[in-house]
This record gives sequence, C-alpha cells and structure tokens, in this order.
Amino acid sequence: MLPTRTSLRVAAAWVLFHSVATGVVALVLTLDAALGIVYLLLVLPATLYLLWRSYQLLVTPHPQQAQVLFMTSNVYLTVILIAICVAGVYY
Repeated sequence: MLPTRTSLRVAAAWVLFHSVATGVVALVLTLDAALGIVYLLLVLPATLYLLWRSYQLLVTPHPQQAQVLFMTSNVYLTVILIAICVAGVYY
C-alpha cells in the first residue's frame, strides 16, 4: 500500500464516497434491457452490503475494518460480473 498523509476518518469518508458511486453505477446498469430484473435481484443485496461495510469503516476507522471492506469489495465485483453473466443467459 502507498503511504498516506491523511487521517483514517478522512480516508474512510473517501472510501464511502467511492462505494456509493460504485453502487449507483452498478444499479444504473439495471436500466439496460439486456440485464433487467434478474440482475437487480442479484446486485441490490450485494450493493447494500457493500454500503453497510463502508459505513462501518467510517464509524470505526480501523485497519481491521478496512481489510474486511477490501475483501467485501472483491466479492462485490465478482457478484456484479456473475450477475451480468446470469442475466445475459435469461435475456
């Protein structure tokens, strides 16, 4: 990891901001007719979980929380990819 010169709370706020942006973009993909409701049903719970973990990091900015969020974000991106593949089979 690169060294930083900011507090853990400020870094956590930026992480939350980027998590919200990622979640919005993932949910906006629902508007694509090729993905539809199947995609939404798979992505919505994962997005809510990502946002919850990001909020937890903001409330408790600790390296251990950051590690959990890092793993959550990796799983989240995998869920998005799988949801696109599954939705593509149905439409």
